[in-house]
Amino acid sequence: MDELLPRLRSVPYYQRRFAALFPDAGLTAQTLALAIAAFERNIISTNSPFDRYLQGNLAAMDQSAIQGMRLFEGKARCVLCHGGSNFTDNGFHNIGINNGDQGRSKIQAGSINYGAFKTPGLRNVILTGPYMHDGSLQSLEAVIRYYNTGGNMARNLDPLMQPLKLTEEEVFDLLAFLGSINNPVTIQRPQIP
Repeated sequence: MDELLPRLRSVPYYQRRFAALFPDAGLTAQTLALAIAAFERNIISTNSPFDRYLQGNLAAMDQSAIQGMRLFEGKARCVLCHGGSNFTDNGFHNIGINNGDQGRSKIQAGSINYGAFKTPGLRNVILTGPYMHDGSLQSLEAVIRYYNTGGNMARNLDPLMQPLKLTEEEVFDLLAFLGSINNPVTIQRPQIP
């Protein structure tokens, strides 16, 4: 941030925009974070095969993805934390990734928050690896297999972390479903002087 802010402040376009949007603060770490968050909220993905399937196009998803959707909502229990249109409950959970990070308890004291991290949304998840809050899993298949075992024993492990007992076919069906919620949004980079 120490290098980024001076570079951004040297661009007249950013100076003008931040002065207009944040007249009392200008371009600061906090206003930059607010601007990035506002930008991210405007990136909307609603034309994935899953979305088209929900809109009545039954050919938008193949049988494996449809079965994966059923697993996501049923046996695999993914929807308990990854529900809603963005596939997140916006909650904080300890899923047993033991890397020494205290997680949410750094910000909000209490043992219930130890090792808990915010549930990420799953839209376009096939594009966002490596996975888990620490990047320790390199593929979505590895993520599914991790959850299938019930995670690692950890202090304050979320009670939802239980072995799923998915078959090999079910692992790949779930993977197919996660691929069906992919809809890359193309953003044209602006030309900034």
